[in-house]
Amino acid sequence: MQVTLIGFTNAVAEAQRRMLAVVGDMFPDKCEPYIDDNPIKGAQEKDETKVRLGIRKFVWDHLQDIKDLLNCFLVYNITASGPKSILAVPEVTILGFRCGAYGRKPDPAKTDKISQWPTPLLTTTKLDVIQAIHDGLAGGHQSSKRTLAKITPLYYWPGMAGMVATYCQICLICQERSSIRVFEPLRPTRVLGPGYVIRLDLLVMPVSTDGYKYILDAKDNLSGFVEAIALKKKTGKGVADWIEDLYLRHPFIRRFIADNGTEFVNQEMLSMLKRLCVPIKLIEPYHPEANAPVERGHQTLKNTIAKLAADDLGSWSRYLKQTVFSENMTAKRTTVCIPAELWYGRVIDFPVEALIPTWNRLDDDPHMTTEELIEARCRQVLRNEEAI
Repeated sequence: MQVTLIGFTNAVAEAQRRMLAVVGDMFPDKCEPYIDDNPIKGAQEKDETKVRLGIRKFVWDHLQDIKDLLNCFLVYNITASGPKSILAVPEVTILGFRCGAYGRKPDPAKTDKISQWPTPLLTTTKLDVIQAIHDGLAGGHQSSKRTLAKITPLYYWPGMAGMVATYCQICLICQERSSIRVFEPLRPTRVLGPGYVIRLDLLVMPVSTDGYKYILDAKDNLSGFVEAIALKKKTGKGVADWIEDLYLRHPFIRRFIADNGTEFVNQEMLSMLKRLCVPIKLIEPYHPEANAPVERGHQTLKNTIAKLAADDLGSWSRYLKQTVFSENMTAKRTTVCIPAELWYGRVIDFPVEALIPTWNRLDDDPHMTTEELIEARCRQVLRNEEAI
């Protein structure tokens, strides 16, 4: 029998596995070992028939089970402690339970500790406990959750959690030093279709060899469709001209959302939007989470550009169009759809389909029968295999 080293995270499971191997076929009918405890089950129905030496049969069978277990110990070189061994008793305590012919029940020594748990009866006593735990040396004016975690192992009374929370809320020191957290309920955004809400943002990039410093991108709130352009300067006129071009190419856009950057809050931008009769909503200052869909996409754009550019990061602006194209051709986790298909409302074709045609490019003849159609598709598959 090998020794399991102390400190191994799987020491208990390994010891249990080895003990089950020791008892073999005796588990679980006759013996259910738990590490170093090896209880041997007695007969539930006592056979009073006398066998050898006048010993009753159920006692004799129990002694034989003990003998078989000791033989197993002998085979695996395991030593059984004599002083700790308890043999032929009506019941025994195992892991907090009293086990006998009747089955098992909780050990009264354990349940008495719970039933006799100290419970403060007076309100002043309860407040003294909370004050000592919250204001005392071990308290440090912690939160109600942490204070309750300290009191729970020591005391209990009905309504303890609410009483601790109230005490911590009215504590003057905690009110002076703790920050107020306002939990705003989530409000779903209602979007009627692609282009209903377009989010705008400006991404700062390293200066490229062509002199480009920024990426101005627009992202549809529903489909995730992206359009972007590289800029050398973030002037109000340059940003306004590109957004105007975006709207004129997609006149179903209803509203823009942007942050309070100077590239969006300027006279050129506001005049252009007023002329096109398209409103823009500015998010709260210093709260980029309000424009999360486009903000989160910045990391994806940067990573994709870095992967495509490889060792040519100085020319990142040359790979922006390819990056936007791949982004629009990749299904999103939220919609499980390709953004370009949702934006244009039709099935898109991948470039590889021009080299290796798929079912999307199969020109079906409406006059073909089912057999002729299947034959045509088989010929197409054969041509594709030959091309590959």
